[in-house]
Amino acid sequence: QSLHLDVGGPVHSLVKAPAIGVNFVLEDLTCADAPLRVVPFSHRDTSDPPDLMSESKVMKHSVLCPLPAGSAIVRDLRLWHGGTPSGSSSTRYLPNAEFVSLTWGSLTCGSGEILDPCQPVLPAAMYGTLSAFGQEISRRLISAELD
Repeated sequence: QSLHLDVGGPVHSLVKAPAIGVNFVLEDLTCADAPLRVVPFSHRDTSDPPDLMSESKVMKHSVLCPLPAGSAIVRDLRLWHGGTPSGSSSTRYLPNAEFVSLTWGSLTCGSGEILDPCQPVLPAAMYGTLSAFGQEISRRLISAELD
């Protein structure tokens, strides 16, 4: 998989991460199990990531492995990253959660950009169970869909 970012828009003008992702390692991850590769400090690079054929060997070998089950990979979503081929016949699961900063949220709310934090995804019944602060910061996320 070619290197890419997981967030779009005017991300490089921000000093702090506009969003972070946390990948969860469910099983021991060897270097043959399609580990994630991440290019250090690339979140500061304002150019586009190179395509797979143009990548340096250093970029192709920037793999995060081995990692024991229970590990978490926390990364700024501006970091260039990509997948690697699997040398295993089993499926490798690496679920993730993504968190958007309030600054990024205010810049992208309703824009349709990747990780637009104002997509209405929160069921009204769940919203009613939140604390006052939780309701304040998520009031624009209430889904019109039936619970």
